[in-house]
Amino acid sequence: MTYLQWQDRLDTGIGVIDEQHKRIVAYINTLYDVSHQISPRTEELKQIINELMDYTLSHFAFEESLMEQAKFAEFDKHKEKHDKFSDLIHSFQRKFKNGEEITEDLLTLLNNWLFGHILHEDAQYIEIVKEHFNIKNTPSK
Repeated sequence: MTYLQWQDRLDTGIGVIDEQHKRIVAYINTLYDVSHQISPRTEELKQIINELMDYTLSHFAFEESLMEQAKFAEFDKHKEKHDKFSDLIHSFQRKFKNGEEITEDLLTLLNNWLFGHILHEDAQYIEIVKEHFNIKNTPSK
């Protein structure tokens, strides 16, 4: 079952960014599928949560690199939001490691955060990055 469905309105026009966002959606959907099995396996959940978190953090670093190179005026504010979200997801990892059930709260957080972040926060830097790198709308795969 698909928990999150990608929507065309989420496309930024920067193919690599869109592919990274879609991959995060795929990780979230995998987390949902595994956590809703009749007997979810802790080790499998741990692996998916870790991969999702690692990939999200590397995506943040990539976005920040683009923004910095493009001299995005609101870079510090955007990075601060990434940092706060990173702290939050690390707290989820710690709770999971300590045996707490976090998957439903984590899925809700990711669902609410991801699309809002793409549509509102990321939308602020997209045009500046596209202009700086002379990117014409590049379709994602």
